[in-house]
Amino acid sequence: MEAVKIEDILEYKFLSALTPSPNKEKCAFVVSQCHIEGNDYRSFIYVLDRKTRQVKCMTSGGQENALLWLNDSTLLFSGLRDPQLKKRVELGEPWTCYYALPLDGGEASEYMRIPKKVSAIERIDEDRFAIVADLDLDNPDPHSLPAEERDIYLRERKARLESYLAADEMPFRQNGLGFRNGLRSALFIFDRRTGQSKQITRDEQNVDIFSVSGERIIFSPKTFTKAEPKIFQGGISVYDIRTGQLHAYVAETPYRMRFCGFMNGEPIFMGSDGARHYYQENPYFFYIDETDGKVHIFARNDNSAENAILTDVRLGSSSHIQIDGNYIYYTRTMGNHGPLMRVDRQGRFEQLTFKGSVDGIAVCGDEIIMIAMRGNRLQEIYALKDGREEQLTAFNEWVQQERSLSTPEEIQFPNEEGTLLDGCVLEPVGHRPGEKAPCILYIHGGHKCAFGTGYYHEMQVWANRGYYVIFCNPRGSDGRDNDFFEIMGQYGYKDFSDLMAFTDACIERYPDIDPERMGVGGGSYGGFMTNWVIGHTSRFRCACSQRGISNWVSDFGCSDTGYQMPMYQFDSDIWDNLQAYLDHSPLIFADKCTTPTLFIHAEEDYRCPLSEGIQMYSALKYNGVPARLCIFKGENHELSRNGKPVNRINRIKEITGWFDKYLQK
Repeated sequence: MEAVKIEDILEYKFLSALTPSPNKEKCAFVVSQCHIEGNDYRSFIYVLDRKTRQVKCMTSGGQENALLWLNDSTLLFSGLRDPQLKKRVELGEPWTCYYALPLDGGEASEYMRIPKKVSAIERIDEDRFAIVADLDLDNPDPHSLPAEERDIYLRERKARLESYLAADEMPFRQNGLGFRNGLRSALFIFDRRTGQSKQITRDEQNVDIFSVSGERIIFSPKTFTKAEPKIFQGGISVYDIRTGQLHAYVAETPYRMRFCGFMNGEPIFMGSDGARHYYQENPYFFYIDETDGKVHIFARNDNSAENAILTDVRLGSSSHIQIDGNYIYYTRTMGNHGPLMRVDRQGRFEQLTFKGSVDGIAVCGDEIIMIAMRGNRLQEIYALKDGREEQLTAFNEWVQQERSLSTPEEIQFPNEEGTLLDGCVLEPVGHRPGEKAPCILYIHGGHKCAFGTGYYHEMQVWANRGYYVIFCNPRGSDGRDNDFFEIMGQYGYKDFSDLMAFTDACIERYPDIDPERMGVGGGSYGGFMTNWVIGHTSRFRCACSQRGISNWVSDFGCSDTGYQMPMYQFDSDIWDNLQAYLDHSPLIFADKCTTPTLFIHAEEDYRCPLSEGIQMYSALKYNGVPARLCIFKGENHELSRNGKPVNRINRIKEITGWFDKYLQK
């Protein structure tokens, strides 16, 4: 068995986009892998035959990562195979092209061209599709211009955007998507026979969740104008395709919507009003009585209703919630695990899986096909039936067979209030009892996320280099009730106390941890907490802060969340309560820091802007503390999860080298 190498990430397979055929006899999914030569990813469509259990690769181009079923024997996927059309798109003309792929092995052929930039699509029938696509409020649709004017306009706009950007709304950019001023995600019905699109939503509305059932579309609109910041909350509307009638059943700001759909023809949704625990409040399940338009709760849920278990070996997305018959199937977070649940119309909950993480589901009658992580295994396809799981693929089985792995050991520990919290410990691979070893405390992002027991590449790298790696879910994490995760206005206090209690518990239970050789690190919220830790204790010999906030005052209005995140945090703006913003800013405590710290930030991180990392780095340098700053070009907040392969490798090398420098004898 060989040690886990940093470069092993190039060989992992990432599974996503699990989608059942209309008759549920087959499931399609996408398998992606790093492509070092192109410094990008290659993706291929696979199909599972549920009856024979055979899995077959259907594509070879390496760019097929968005799919839907046209019918039981044909798949659609998006792509740009026409060189001329590709040039038009590069010039700025919006097009999305879909190709039909027959399952009998024939060649894929172009099925339709949509003159829009499509971000989501669902089939109505073989000729009509519900799509969410960009709507530009500030510029004309290029397709509306005469051909000779169109090219001139596109070239002038491209040159202008390369020269400068002008904004008149908040926020005006989005992490991973870039400049979004004036753009809305509008809902349309596209008819391939005519090539025409019918806009369903108003110009000022955004749509990020919707579902099609027969001739009806249910969706959640969020309305905002240039005079008001974008909002997290939305409403519920139902559009009847046959009649053209639109029913706005729920006003456009009451709930933070997580899902909407039809259960036996009845509109249902999952959401929270945030009245008690702000915008991240755990959602309830609602139905709409269409006779009077009133909204009713049918399942009260004070616990998590999404899988928030973090890992660095996922890529792409899959459905985490589906309606089938009389049940809503969904994933949740429970302690260190991400199980599958279901709830019926009477509000009765049932847990279907327990250990590990369910990353995607396709409900197929009495059998559920899942993308899941089990034990120390990376993602594979599993079938769940009658409470029994069957592993159907072995894309990543080589890791178990060829690499030395450390198995996470789950522990519970009391915090200062006596509440038992969840944590995990990775022991050094090949560790000999009685020998002292260095330790890394790793802090998750979020804050409302969680660490689990599943495979985490960089942690396995460190465990194979002789480190204990310890990680936990302090107050503020997902996986418990609303009272547990709600620490708005308390960042750096209750959570810091929990992290230190966990560290003490690990040192007590694992006497081979060397308390004189401990490091701390984390990203996003974990980066913020690392910044906070080094200003409030000197017990760690070194630290690595990644994409974290250092100054709530400077962050105000600069994130792609606009003003809302800090205002939810402190229930005020910087003018009404400047002291609260300062009291919770790690930068204010930087003069107390003595811990050598590596800062890692992405150049195009719009969630936690680059300036936040620079401020903390500069403060440590000013105060004479050893510090290093790495800025990754062309990357955003998701660097560790879906950044360019070369950058992902270099990031782990920088972190590992920093820990080795200060913690290895």
